[in-house]
Amino acid sequence: MIETIRSLLWVFVISCICLNIEGVTEQKAGLIELSQECKNSITHPSGEMFHLTGKLQKFLDGLKDLANRTYSGDEAALQSVYEMKQAGAPHHMHMFPIDMKTLVKYYTWDSYDVWEFGELIENTKTVWLDLDAYATERKSKAKIK
Repeated sequence: MIETIRSLLWVFVISCICLNIEGVTEQKAGLIELSQECKNSITHPSGEMFHLTGKLQKFLDGLKDLANRTYSGDEAALQSVYEMKQAGAPHHMHMFPIDMKTLVKYYTWDSYDVWEFGELIENTKTVWLDLDAYATERKSKAKIK
């Protein structure tokens, strides 16, 4: 009976580890793709404003989750950060300065809309730069050992 419980517990632990790694990998792929969608929506506006801001918010939320996992010591999450960097993501963070005229004209934004957009971009930039610095530091410490 005890041996059966141990075996079941072992299977459960391995399953949890595999699901966590798979989840982080899917999250990374989703963030890279979403980042490209954000970039495309900024350079070629279409649809409603909430589609753009919704994508930006979804990316920011996913990035914060990845950052929290990375900071808590999740090696799979840290590896995802390295892979995102290698893929050039987040793509919409390489667009500065952003041509706001196109967005303001297309979406007929007022000053609040411009502020909201800027806030999402700035928050994303802050989270990414902190995460990038952390990942770079971890990588250089690993080389020193």
